[in-house]
Amino acid sequence: VALEHLQVKQETRIPWRAHVDGDNIVYHCDQPLPADAQQKLRAMAATAGAQLEIDPEGCARLTFAKAGADQSLSVFSESNVARLTHPEESAARQMGGDPLEAARRAQAPAAQAPAQPPANLRLPDRLAITVNGRQIELSRAQYESMVSETPAKDRPRSLEQLRQILEHRIQLGREIAAAVLAGQGSRYEASPRNIACLTLAMQANSIAKGENNFIGFFSVDDPNGHLYQWLDTSKNVYLRSSTLMPQYYRQQIDGHMNMPRGIDIPQGMGGLMGGMRSLEYFAVPESIGEGRRLFLRADDHVGSSSGISKEDAEQSRALGMQTRKSS
Repeated sequence: VALEHLQVKQETRIPWRAHVDGDNIVYHCDQPLPADAQQKLRAMAATAGAQLEIDPEGCARLTFAKAGADQSLSVFSESNVARLTHPEESAARQMGGDPLEAARRAQAPAAQAPAQPPANLRLPDRLAITVNGRQIELSRAQYESMVSETPAKDRPRSLEQLRQILEHRIQLGREIAAAVLAGQGSRYEASPRNIACLTLAMQANSIAKGENNFIGFFSVDDPNGHLYQWLDTSKNVYLRSSTLMPQYYRQQIDGHMNMPRGIDIPQGMGGLMGGMRSLEYFAVPESIGEGRRLFLRADDHVGSSSGISKEDAEQSRALGMQTRKSS
C-alpha cells in the first residue's frame, strides 16, 4: 500500500514480495516486523480471511485464495491501513482537519519506560539444533557472535528461542536454494539477510558432514548458474579484488568476465557464522566431466575493488547489474 498521503518514514517501510502458488497468492516480507506491527497485521489478516504465518524472527507470510483475492486485498486498502497505523492523521483527514498537524502531535515523543534487555544467556560450548529431523551441532565459536552482535533488547531470551531462530534461518536458506535452483529465484529478494540464510544452510550441510568450513571457502553445484545469477541481483553487490583461483577471473561466464563479487552482511542474528562480515563468490565454469559450480567464501572483513581496473569492471558486469562501491 502506497500510503502516499501519510507521514511514513521511508526507513520504516518494509518491502513485500508476492507470487502465485497453486490456487493461492502468497505475500511475504524478508525483514522482521516490530511487535506492534505484528499485532496490527494479525487483526487485518483475520478480517481479510487470510492465513498469516509469523516466523521466530518476526518475518511474515500472508496467503490468500486466488478466488477471493480482490475481496481479501480490499481489507488492505490505503484508507483501512491508515485507520490502523495512523489513526489521528486518518481521523483528521476524514473530518476536514489538518492531517499533517495531527501527525506531528501524534509523533511527539512520549515518556516511555526503557525496554529491559533480556538477561545474559549462558551459551553452551555445543548447541544442538534440528532441521528437517536431522540434528546438527554448532560450536560456540560458530554462533556466539550472532548473539553478541545483536542489540541487547533484540537478543533471544532463551536457548530455545535461539534454537528456533537458527533452525528457521537454515530451513529458509534451504527453501531459497531450492527455489533459485528451480528457476524461481524471483520469489526471494537477494537481500543480505536472505543471502546470509542461504549461506548458513550451505554451511549447516557442511557441518552435518563433519566439515568445519564456516570460515574458509567451499563450492556448490550450480548447473544452470541460477544461484550465481540470483546473487548478482543483489542491490549490495560489488566487484571484489581477490587472489583466490585467479585462473577463473578472465574466463567468460554468462556473457561477461568472471570477476569475483562481494556482498557485505550485517552482523547479528541475521548474519553469518563465526562473526564473518562478507561473502565472496564467483563461478567455476563447466569443464570436462565437471558441471558448473558456485564458489563461496565467508570472510571476516569487507572486501575492496581497488585492484580492479575500470575496463575489467565494465567487462565483468552482468546485463542490468548495478554494483555499488566497495567499503
